[in-house]
Order: sequence, then C-alpha cells, then structure tokens
Amino acid sequence: MVYNAVLLFFSFFAAARCARLYTMEVCGHQEFTLESLEAVLESQRQVWEQLGIDRPWWSVLSSSEYDDKSALDDRQALEFYATGEEEVRRALEAVDRAVASRARAAYLPWGGGGFGSVALDFGCGVGRLANALARRFFTVLCVDHSARHLDASRATVSRLFPRRAARVVPVPTTAAASELAGHLPSAARPEFVLSLLSLQHMIPQLQVAAVEHLCDALADGGLGYVQLLTGYSPAPFIDAHCDPARAVLEPGMQLHYLPLDEVVGHLAARGCRALGVERCDRFVSIPERNSTSHCVVFAKSGDDPTIFYHDLESLRVKNPRL
Repeated sequence: MVYNAVLLFFSFFAAARCARLYTMEVCGHQEFTLESLEAVLESQRQVWEQLGIDRPWWSVLSSSEYDDKSALDDRQALEFYATGEEEVRRALEAVDRAVASRARAAYLPWGGGGFGSVALDFGCGVGRLANALARRFFTVLCVDHSARHLDASRATVSRLFPRRAARVVPVPTTAAASELAGHLPSAARPEFVLSLLSLQHMIPQLQVAAVEHLCDALADGGLGYVQLLTGYSPAPFIDAHCDPARAVLEPGMQLHYLPLDEVVGHLAARGCRALGVERCDRFVSIPERNSTSHCVVFAKSGDDPTIFYHDLESLRVKNPRL
C-alpha cells in the first residue's frame, strides 16, 4: 500500500510545474508565476542545503542546545523528536476542537487515519513531526527542498524508530513543494497536511503558492493544520513592494509574514474552508517586531462539517469532552 501510494504521488508530483498565475493582495495585487521565482527558489534551496550540513537540528528547532551540532547522540535525538510528539498532539487537538465546534458531534476521529491513510508534512526537515505522524498514519510524505535534511531524517529515524521509518517517505523537491499537483489519485492524496515553522521562511509569494497547493493536494474530506507568521513590523521585504530580487541579494535564513486574511482567502479560492484560527506564538515570538503567529485548521470540500470525517467513519472514537 505504501509503495503504490508513493508511486502514484511521485508520478503526478513530478509533472506539475504549474503555469498558474497567482495574485497577492498584500503587495498591491501583485501577480506572479512560479517560473518567475526560479532564482529565489534556487537561492533558498542552497541556503537550506548548507544549513542541513552545518546546523541541521538548530535550523529546524532554533534552540541553543542544538546549535553548532551536525549530529546528535541518541539521548539528544530522542529529546529532539519528543518535541515533535508534543506538537503533533497539539495540532490534532486543535483539529478536534475546530471540528467539534462546527459539527457539534459526539464522535470524532483521534490518532490519525489508521491503516491505508496518508499524511503530508510540509517543510519536513529532519522528520521531527513526520516521525510523530508515523505513529498515527500509515504513510507520511516528508516533503522538503533540502536533501541534506532529508538524509539526516532518514538516518536518524531509521536508527531510533525502525518500525516507523518504513512509513516515512522522503519527498525531495526543488521548490519547497510548490510543485504539489492538485489532481493526485485518491490513493496518494493526503488526508491530513501539517506545516509548522516552515512557511514563515518563504517569501510571501511562495507562501501563497504553497498554501494553495497544500489545499489542492489534500483529499476531499481531508484536513489541514498550518502555522504562519501573520504580522511582523517593520517588514523590509513587504515594505520594498515584495521584490523577489531582495530575497536573492540578501540570502540566509529569512523570516516573512503573510496576513491572516490572505491565508484564509487563498485557501478558500482552492476549495478549503478555515474551520478554526488560533494564536500560536510559541512557534515564533519577536516582541520588538510586534510579531504575531497563527495556526489555521482547514478542511477540503462540503458545506456540512460532519462530512469532513466521512471517510474515517469506521475509525471514529468517542470524544470524552463532549
């Protein structure tokens, strides 16, 4: 099942360098295509490949204990991956709350999709979240544009969590997964997409493209949970009219924000409805820059929230909080 799903995913994934024209309100209704951002994509890929060599763990979780380390011992690695377990638990609880508030249902899915299910971790890095998702989903697509990070993920997860490793499938891309195809066969389309601490490192144009394509790739009835930096002042990139050349001229790990209404609008344009929004400043907080960070729960298709879990009917468990 894993093999077939991955084959289908790659066959469609590789075909889709979209010629879509995107419009972004935050920069005066700027229009762009992915092809026009090739230089930015390549510049940032190189930045993250180097970080994957020099500081793979710190570049995923910017804590001093992981700085200047190209490798972790087993104790450090287990502590690192434990943080992913906590974040995935928080994400699934947020999804639970958002759906319960809309559906008012006494039965909700818990613990992922079970046998045959597919999840996608966007900006997977060294697999901090993907490893936790693999406890709950049958296949986890670990999507990242840094091959070095994916190598570290494969090696470490295989060593420490061998039973999960076979279900975590590295998906290297050249454009931070902006190539995600919107017409994947149902067997390969994820039922849950997750992205934490990743979109904020992309220029707003690429965040817009990624948000749209995550919705496109999601299976009908599927759910998503994404975190974004939604406010940041001063914001030199946006203040400079979102000129992509600036991101190339000033390389390195970057932070960019995308207004919350822009995120929700682009999801809606592709058929995904926001079910819940919450502040999640624990991911990134820069008081001197008046930063804000939000997490958005969204669902694909349908007007009745109860159908979002239709395909997981047999896997529902009683929610003791309702």
